[in-house]
Amino acid sequence: MTLKKVSLFFTFVFFILTAAYAEDAYNQYVKIYGKGIVIASDKALPPRNEVDKSLVDFKNGISYIKGGPGASFHIRSFTENGKTHGEDLKELLKGFDAGKIIEGSERLVMQIWTSHDVKGRSNIEGTIWPKKLADSPNWQEFCSIKYFPEGTLNVNNNGYEWSDLTIVKSEGYSGGSLEEWLQKAKPGYKIYIQFYNSVVINYQWDAFKQQWNTMLYKNKPFAAGTIEIK
Repeated sequence: MTLKKVSLFFTFVFFILTAAYAEDAYNQYVKIYGKGIVIASDKALPPRNEVDKSLVDFKNGISYIKGGPGASFHIRSFTENGKTHGEDLKELLKGFDAGKIIEGSERLVMQIWTSHDVKGRSNIEGTIWPKKLADSPNWQEFCSIKYFPEGTLNVNNNGYEWSDLTIVKSEGYSGGSLEEWLQKAKPGYKIYIQFYNSVVINYQWDAFKQQWNTMLYKNKPFAAGTIEIK
């Protein structure tokens, strides 16, 4: 066996083993935390290929993190079907004729809501906090962070470092950034995170204007979770 063939063989074996470890870790994670959920850690990004329960303070479906100056958090999500976010997007795109998809419009969207704004005013009086994956908050979101599938490794990893969450400088619609919110957050404040994929499609030809009418299509949430400040 030539050196090149040996190298290719070991690369292939390493890939298979890595995929197997990731699948085994996924099964362990969902056994502990459940499917279709987002978990958070204020210590480090929960690894993909192994489970470290010490990183996540998780009780009754909620991840607990510290707030205050210098605070940050990292998240990992687990889809219901075991796919990565990138794989889920590919499944979404299969439902449309290639010619109807606006090239480059595909997005992985992480939508964020908070129980309070950056000034400490409650957003949730008279509302119900989401209890199921299909539920969405009925108050204004704090921000959305849109990831481009190409060139974003985490889309196929399902894990997001604090730098990934703040790199876009997600300015909240109520003013202030997610970073500022976390620094000012008090015990009991909550964050709700929801993931879905979206794409813009041509759905109807306008004969008068001689152009396509377009529509933003997004799939149902495939992962969501609550984070509470302790």
